[in-house]
Amino acid sequence: QVIPEEFETSVEIFARVLRDYRTPGNIIQNQIDLIRQEGYAMLRNPSLSSDRVDSLVNILEASLMDTYYVGDGCSIAGQTIGEVDIRKKTGTAIIAVIRKGEAKTNPGGGFTIEFGDIMVLLGSHEELHSAFELLKEVCPLGKS
Repeated sequence: QVIPEEFETSVEIFARVLRDYRTPGNIIQNQIDLIRQEGYAMLRNPSLSSDRVDSLVNILEASLMDTYYVGDGCSIAGQTIGEVDIRKKTGTAIIAVIRKGEAKTNPGGGFTIEFGDIMVLLGSHEELHSAFELLKEVCPLGKS
């Protein structure tokens, strides 16, 4: 079987774009496997069936995880997770906080966020985007 080099290049570009949009590695790998499994049909035929498009949308809208560093000047330091209330404001959940190399999983609303913490966030693309926009407001650029 001959595989044109352009297809592999296209697959790599596709993977890099998804990484740039913070798509998790396992989702990217699933997409790459799907493309290869179907004999590159998605790349050869620009008009995808509606079922195929719906399948891709469902995968890409699945919940994602990302992290956020609480740096100097971040006004949420010293507040509890309940006070910050990211979940109510954006739909994003804080599923863990990494402090001094140790993870506190499933922290409750009374858990206090400190400078140097890394929050592990869970949500859809849209929810995570909203959470990052909110965090940008309370953690000035260059201070996080």
